[in-house]
Amino acid sequence: MSNEVLRAVNLKSVGTYALCGIAMGLILALVPLSSLVSLIIIIVGLTMIAVNGYAVYKDFSNKKDTTNQTLLDVIGILLGFILLVVRNQVVTILIAIYLFIEPVVKIVLSKGNKNVVMKQIPTIALGVILLFGGFSVVELVFKIIGVILILASVAYFAYNYYLYKKNKVKIIK
Repeated sequence: MSNEVLRAVNLKSVGTYALCGIAMGLILALVPLSSLVSLIIIIVGLTMIAVNGYAVYKDFSNKKDTTNQTLLDVIGILLGFILLVVRNQVVTILIAIYLFIEPVVKIVLSKGNKNVVMKQIPTIALGVILLFGGFSVVELVFKIIGVILILASVAYFAYNYYLYKKNKVKIIK
């Protein structure tokens, strides 16, 4: 690396990126996947209720006929409540089915294009694993990704710190 590039890099930002990577890795490795998914589903459900609830309010405050849009907004509110009540089982199955069907449709529409098939195989595999293997397999994959993320973040920081020391470049504070 040239000295110009090294002078432009801020060691604080390198450290911040490394700490964020380590934190994300710890979350992925230590927090059970079911808890993460439940939290995300709760947030999505509450967001659906809030956004669609506001849309229903706006629909009723308008003097125009918005029956179709209001019906869709009410369905959105109901789906938000369903996500809050029934989290892991139904959502896991729906996500698995989506991860299987969506790439298959892309492959069919591409008429068997080899590039498209190769790009969609991992998504199909993830859908099948999630559908038949359930959360236990996905949780193991998340733990492995978390450990890899921690190691990569530490290596990133160590490498950048080594470059600073090796090239005797003044560290920007």
